[in-house]
Amino acid sequence: MYEGYMMGIFPRSDSLIDTWKKWERGAVDEDGFREVLDKALEDVVRNQVVVGLSYVHDPQIDWHDMFRPFTMLENISAGPLTRFFENNTFYRKPIIKDLVEYETGFINNYVHRDKMPKGRKWIVTLPGPYTFYRLSEYRDDEVGRKSILNMVRGAVEDLIGEGYEFIVLAEPALAYYQDVDWEIVSGFYTPLKETGLKYRVHLYFGDVKDRINHLKEIAPYGFSIDMSYTSLEGLEALNLDTLVLGVVDAQNTLMERVDDTVNRIRSLEKKLSCKNIAVTNNTDFDYLPYDMAEAKLMLLSEVLRRLGA
Repeated sequence: MYEGYMMGIFPRSDSLIDTWKKWERGAVDEDGFREVLDKALEDVVRNQVVVGLSYVHDPQIDWHDMFRPFTMLENISAGPLTRFFENNTFYRKPIIKDLVEYETGFINNYVHRDKMPKGRKWIVTLPGPYTFYRLSEYRDDEVGRKSILNMVRGAVEDLIGEGYEFIVLAEPALAYYQDVDWEIVSGFYTPLKETGLKYRVHLYFGDVKDRINHLKEIAPYGFSIDMSYTSLEGLEALNLDTLVLGVVDAQNTLMERVDDTVNRIRSLEKKLSCKNIAVTNNTDFDYLPYDMAEAKLMLLSEVLRRLGA
């Protein structure tokens, strides 16, 4: 069985960017800003429905970066602008000052349940706990880890309770870093697994072929492989609930060849024992201009259609 969906933060249109800047300097009032933002949110949702993706992803276009909402909680703040891995993009480094307790219902203020279509399955992306941990600052390591687990687990529980089908946990750190501490990773994911709530671990910025066994332990509902980094050749006998393939490169404006992509996926399927294969973008579409992100979303839909989903 094949599935398809987008993950991560979608870019803002030129109209929204312009209005946002005017609103920040007081040239547009709150009502005018809200009208443009609401239309932009609705457009991203509608586009996913029109192209026939299996799940509709929350647009998240008003998230400045994946950590920023959580810095509104007590005992954590948004620190200096920091380069996000080796990209020409930046995030505000979360600074954990003391133990952060998640406030029930907090994350619901940052998603758009009112914009999500009835009768469709919804998903949303959150920062994975290990990436949150590696990209944050804290005085006490134990307090940092417990705080991050509190935030991620609390947000996952809230969002599943709000009707989201599953949560995508973005974990580039698990692919990028060579010195991953799998004991710390287990300390985050064992409590998450024990909740029984459905999440998928999304990896990018690195080859994960030699980490498959670790990933199977932490991601009972599936994990992703970024096809820009990990070769599909040699992947065999993966007995998974779901294997997610990052088939659309959201860091490159070059359009993938649909036929080649479909043929590689079908060839892989014959070797595997996965119940589902999901196709998606490898990382946030936010790396691309709005028009190119829309084109790549259409390309993703065409791959799914050619697979017969």
